Amino acid sequence: MTIILLSMLILVLLSLILKRSKTLTIATVVFMWCLATFTYGNADEVIYQSRYSDIGLWENDTEYLFLLLIKICRFFGFTFVEYKGVIFAIILILVSLTTWKLCKYPNIALSIFLFYPFFMYISQIRNALAASVFVFSYRYLLTNENKQLNVTNKYVNKSDVFFTVCIILATLIHTASFIWLLLLVPKKLGFKLNVIIAIILNLFIVASSNISSIAQIVISKFGAQTRMEGYLSGTYQLSSYRNYGTIIPIVFSIMIFMLIYVILWKTTHDNKAILGMKINIILTVCVSLILRYSSEFYRLYEGTMLLNAIIILNLIPKTEILKIKTKIPYFITECLVSLPTVYFIHFFIPGIYSTVVFPVLYQNYLFQIFN
Repeated sequence: MTIILLSMLILVLLSLILKRSKTLTIATVVFMWCLATFTYGNADEVIYQSRYSDIGLWENDTEYLFLLLIKICRFFGFTFVEYKGVIFAIILILVSLTTWKLCKYPNIALSIFLFYPFFMYISQIRNALAASVFVFSYRYLLTNENKQLNVTNKYVNKSDVFFTVCIILATLIHTASFIWLLLLVPKKLGFKLNVIIAIILNLFIVASSNISSIAQIVISKFGAQTRMEGYLSGTYQLSSYRNYGTIIPIVFSIMIFMLIYVILWKTTHDNKAILGMKINIILTVCVSLILRYSSEFYRLYEGTMLLNAIIILNLIPKTEILKIKTKIPYFITECLVSLPTVYFIHFFIPGIYSTVVFPVLYQNYLFQIFN
């Protein structure tokens, strides 16, 4: 545990100094890959081992693209650990290349990502892979934004098509990912329309009895119908597994991010701050999905945590980032930007420490060599 925590501390401290060092980015990615690949005994390992070893049992309960990756790794005779190595290499390449391309201070963004949601992703392999494809799609979401407030390109362009393709690929890995298509709304429409659509969607999801049948039609196209339909069933809604607690970190994070974007908009008048607000407003739909269906829909908002960090960090000028003499708005932003991550960690750790955090810190084939 000591070597892992010490390494994390060093990486975080260095990221504050070497904000755009390619060497540090590579070192951070290699460290995360070692953590993810060689950790054993975590919450979902038995399930993923079964998916990999007993592929026939999951043939009709695994999304097509995720199943294809399993079949490719099995074809080459990879062990389960080697298979994880391949998957997390894909995940970290997509995340790191995107962060490097889009963020002015990529190492700060990656250090936030390292603490959350990456620790969760080590256990949630399928969700992590789908989220990494979504992260890759950020580049298409953040393009073609007019610098003037509420002036948007309502016509479909090439970046919209590429974004949609990425979300379809993510959906072929984790079916719930198709909901990220909603992020075309804040990109294409103005602030007021975005608010109206968010309100209508939330009311429709909570009140409609037909959305389950609509969702089942979509689900049936991506290969995990049996598992996903379970979340939509009346039996699940009445079961002891249902809870609404994950609404709390989502609402808290939205409030903090909205506050930051308001501060940055008044300071910079950069339209990216408005885009950030609109993204968080449309993603209030996660709250209604949790109320109506499953607490697991917090993961859809979780996938935008890095997006928020990238947008916010990009709104801080190089002359103001982590300086002794910093303007008050930027100082407040720097203090608040990681607060949603801290709160998500605080919220989840009590319930997942023994199954997610403990294995990462204590049960790692590679880092045990140093004990």
